[in-house]
Amino acid sequence: MLKILKIFIFLIIWCIELYACNYEDIVYFKNGNILYGLVIETIPGKYLKLQTPTGKILVFDINNISRISKRCSVINYSGNIIVDIGSFVATGNYGISRIKTSVVKTIENFKYCSVGGGTGFNYYYNLNTYLWPVFMNFRIFFKNKDFISYFSFNIGNTFNITNQFSNVGIFINPNVGISFRICDRNFFNISVGYEGQFMKYKHYFPNYIELKNSGAFGFRLGFSL
Repeated sequence: MLKILKIFIFLIIWCIELYACNYEDIVYFKNGNILYGLVIETIPGKYLKLQTPTGKILVFDINNISRISKRCSVINYSGNIIVDIGSFVATGNYGISRIKTSVVKTIENFKYCSVGGGTGFNYYYNLNTYLWPVFMNFRIFFKNKDFISYFSFNIGNTFNITNQFSNVGIFINPNVGISFRICDRNFFNISVGYEGQFMKYKHYFPNYIELKNSGAFGFRLGFSL
């Protein structure tokens, strides 16, 4: 358990190093409107040019603007980098319990979904074995003022760190969860899900290899940065 906690701490530190804060301007108008973007030119007493996140350039009368401020902006609605840790309990004849840590980096965003890539470490404590998953993450989310509900689906391949990074097999991992807002665009995440890890099992009498699903149900706790 201590080893897996050290790995989780390492993943958080790694994510902090990766997390680059992009600052954007917030333009407040006297009529109450607010726009976000990058101020590219200001002529005192005349006008202001604002480049929107989509690249469009808008020009406004400076006399209609009350103030301008800045904020840290990330791309993803539900977090640009997602870090979590979870515990999964074995289910089925071939299930094996495990502790999971993972980090997901968003690659592309759409209005209600995102696509990303991830990795992490899985510790099968009954076998004292570490596995290394590499996967794609697909996420659908529904925004609210203070929280985001979402469905997440991971699919990828796993390698056995304990056994010279030998190939283990394909895995799938659907989850449903809720992200609670901590501050501007940072969230605390909690989810439940299932993981199906396909593994090869060797039989000796008779001698043959069979592909079986090592399934487990569990929960995750984490943060969107």
